[in-house]
Amino acid sequence: SGQSVIRWNLALDEHGGPRCQGAGCCRGCRGVVTLPSGATSIDNVTFNVEFYGLAHHAAFVFPGARRIFSQVTGRLRPDVHAVAYENVGGGTVLVILNEQEAANASVVIKDVVAN
Repeated sequence: SGQSVIRWNLALDEHGGPRCQGAGCCRGCRGVVTLPSGATSIDNVTFNVEFYGLAHHAAFVFPGARRIFSQVTGRLRPDVHAVAYENVGGGTVLVILNEQEAANASVVIKDVVAN
C-alpha cells in the first residue's frame, strides 16, 4: 500500500490562514512555518515540526532520487513510519519517524532483491 503527503501550506499565519472555505477544506492545518500577521523579522517565524521533517528529506534526498520499497513490521508498526529513496549516482536514504515518545525502535535494513 502506498502513502504520500503534500505540504500545500508552506506558510500560514497565527490563525492557520489563509484557508479555503467549504467541506473539503482542512481544519486545524498547520503550515511548514507560521508567519504571524505582525511579523517584523525572522525571529517572529515559528518553524513547525513539518519544517524539520522536510529539512531531513532535503538534506539527504537529492533531485532525481526515486522512492524505493520500505516496510515497517513488528509491534511498533502503527507508530513507526519509514520511507526509503535511492539517490541518482548511488546511495540509499532511509528516513524514519517514531511517534512513540517513550519507546525505542530497532531498525533492520534488508536488500529484498539480494535476499
